[in-house]
Amino acid sequence: MQNRDADQELFRQSAKRFAIRMGLVSAGMVFAGAAMFFSALWWKATFGSSKPDAPRHVTISFEPVDLFISVAMLGAGAIVLASAAAFYFARQATQPLAEAMERQKNFIADASHELRTPLAVMHARVQQLQALSAGNEKIAPVAKELRRDTQDMVDIVNDLLEIASTTTDLDATASLSGALADLEHNQSLIATQRGISLAIPARDADTRISMSEVSLHRCLNALVGNALSHTPTGGHVALHLEETDKEVTVRITDDGPGITGIEPSRVFDRFASGTPGRDQSHGIGLALVKDAVHRFGGTVGVENTGPKGTTFALTLKKAD
Repeated sequence: MQNRDADQELFRQSAKRFAIRMGLVSAGMVFAGAAMFFSALWWKATFGSSKPDAPRHVTISFEPVDLFISVAMLGAGAIVLASAAAFYFARQATQPLAEAMERQKNFIADASHELRTPLAVMHARVQQLQALSAGNEKIAPVAKELRRDTQDMVDIVNDLLEIASTTTDLDATASLSGALADLEHNQSLIATQRGISLAIPARDADTRISMSEVSLHRCLNALVGNALSHTPTGGHVALHLEETDKEVTVRITDDGPGITGIEPSRVFDRFASGTPGRDQSHGIGLALVKDAVHRFGGTVGVENTGPKGTTFALTLKKAD
């Protein structure tokens, strides 16, 4: 299984696209110039004439084939040079962005690394609590769920470290059925406590998604958690699946008040805030969702929003 640096791959692809476009523009300019040149020659040869008593001039003539080959070689060389120059300048233009992203990745890696030790200690103490409360019918279930919650926190920190790492396994796959089952386990209790109906479709056949398991679980939980946060008591949150040969689209629909106070397209920006929900938000949850989804070649966005509710659409590639 081959690991690739997703950020560097993104910069390389952007630079290549810029170079190709510049090359096409240069090619158009060269061919346009050549067309004008040959048009001028044709016009001169067809309509031009010299007076009989005109003074003699020294004339240098070229065979049309030789002239055509020379112009073609000159044009091809100009296209190659223009494309190479465009690629170089594109790399130079994206270098500040690469450096900024590198600083961001270093910050996430440092912060996540510092959180690892206290989380590991907390998780160990929760395991000890679970062992001590094994015979207590009231405490044992709570200790079990607490252990699961601390494990989720550890997974989140590991996910942040994965995002910040220089190499990301873009060939990782995850089970959609497993992710949906985990989603129902995590969010159904919250929905019940808030008096919200949560509908998650059951799947008999499994589908492998081109995404790491931790990232898929985090994305689904973040999107459904966001929907529950903005849905009033007595409301409904539902997931709908649409599957094609190459992709799976998960739509998360709620009947909350809709997105207000911010453009729907900006809800995935870091530290952006719109309509406040039940849960305190620092404006980075959906931003991390977008980063993770784009990293694996998927898309996520607000499909529609209004006073009767909002629909988010998450489209992910199927594993080969």
